[in-house]
Amino acid sequence: MLAAHAHAVLVEKGVKHLHHANSVTTSCSFLAMKCLASRAAVEAASLGQTAQKFDARDQKLGIWNDIFTDGVDIHNRARRRNIYGPVLFQLPIDYLLNLPANSEVLVTRQNPIHWRDGQSVNDCYFDSPESLRAVYNFGDFKCHIVIRSPGGVLPFPSGPIDIILDRPNFVWQESNRTVYDVAIEKLTASAQQSGLVLNLVERVCQPGCVCGEKDQNTGYNPTIVSQMY
Repeated sequence: MLAAHAHAVLVEKGVKHLHHANSVTTSCSFLAMKCLASRAAVEAASLGQTAQKFDARDQKLGIWNDIFTDGVDIHNRARRRNIYGPVLFQLPIDYLLNLPANSEVLVTRQNPIHWRDGQSVNDCYFDSPESLRAVYNFGDFKCHIVIRSPGGVLPFPSGPIDIILDRPNFVWQESNRTVYDVAIEKLTASAQQSGLVLNLVERVCQPGCVCGEKDQNTGYNPTIVSQMY
């Protein structure tokens, strides 16, 4: 789908930002590369990234070099932590109008974890602005906004980079410092080394958010913190 067509429909539906959540390690690699990057691109750059559960499947499906974003802040809307990480990059939706040359915008009909062998491209993605308009609703988690760009990279727009960072109630025992403070230090250092400016703010959770609960599925436990921070 042409970026301008996807942009028009998404704006009509109320989308204001492209959201991409990831771990601190992977986010620092993005800042080092001065871009959002596909998992294939980060690997090619020999930089660090946190393993994800469906990496092998994504490679098999041919989406390893795609960049996935959401039209909504999942943590905020679902009132739970985002399983992909505590660092949320936010790009203005108008960024779709200034993508690198030869980029393509796709919107998934459902999360790729539910794709089946033998499905066609049209089974997986909306094939026209009309089909997207008929089905897409603001806040629909299954409809990822996928960008395919040369080299699997999306250079950050000029100006400060907007990041929302989760703040779990955990302290690194070896240093007696909060994981939040250490994460800020890592992200800030990576940005400074690349000459980037961050607009980094602490997440303010909605009433009823369960991200602070010590539950494997909904909250932050020590294992999750060690992986994501």
